[in-house]
This record gives sequence, structure tokens and C-alpha cells, in this order.
Amino acid sequence: MKYSILIFTLLLTACGRDNIRFEAREDIDSIIAADKEMSKTSEQQGFNKSMLTSLSDSAVLLRPDHAPLKSASLQTFLNDGADSNYVVTWEPSNGSVAVSGEMGYTYGIYTARNKKDGSVMKGTYTTIWVRAPKGKWKLVLNSGNPGIQ
Repeated sequence: MKYSILIFTLLLTACGRDNIRFEAREDIDSIIAADKEMSKTSEQQGFNKSMLTSLSDSAVLLRPDHAPLKSASLQTFLNDGADSNYVVTWEPSNGSVAVSGEMGYTYGIYTARNKKDGSVMKGTYTTIWVRAPKGKWKLVLNSGNPGIQ
């Protein structure tokens, strides 16, 4: 009887082995690279432009003093919002990707530098990403919190 249980357990383990997928380092590297590329676009072309080029169709932004921004209100907010007083950049601290490889997140510290007087404001952020059909990461949810000294 104990051999039957052992054989059953081994067969069950062997049959399911191909379905197991661990978080791949290349997935984590690719999502962090997407976040860094978005920061580079923000530095060169402005924060709003970097957001507009990275949004998924179902994206939501969480901003202080605003209800969650999505769909048309999100597009209006980014297209009409002034974006020229600060240069916003960020550096992802880390990230993770779901075992399926379809979603992931990054987080880190952002810096907003005032173009006029050079003053700097820092905060934390998190971005949730979804992998688009062609493998490119697209932003689903972004939130930032000011207050790092």
C-alpha cells in the first residue's frame, strides 16, 4: 500500500511538472527596462507624453486631489495638463512578474526637478503593467506619493 501511494505521488508530480513556470529573470529585466524607458521619455519629451505612449486601453492613474483618472478623463488630463514646469524622472527599485508572464509591477523613487529654480521633490511610485499581445509592456495602473526628503 505504501508503494502505491509513493508511485501515485511520483506520477502526479511528474505529470504536472511541465505546467510549472517560475518567474523568469528575463521577464523581470524586461519590465524594469520598460519602466526605465518610460522615465527616459519623460525626461526628454515630458511626463505626460511618456504616460500617453505607455498606457494600455484600460489604464488608470491615481493622483492626489483627483478621483481615479481613466478613459476619456485620463486622456484629457494628460493632453491638457501643463507639463513644462518640472522634469520628472524615476528609477525603479525592483519589480516582479506574474508566473503567467502577463502582468507585473515596478516600484521605485521619482524625482521632480523644477526647471525655474532647480528645486527637487522626491517621492515613491508604483506601476502595474500588462504585457500587450506583441510582448510590449503597457501601463495599467500608476500611483505616486510625494514626501521623501
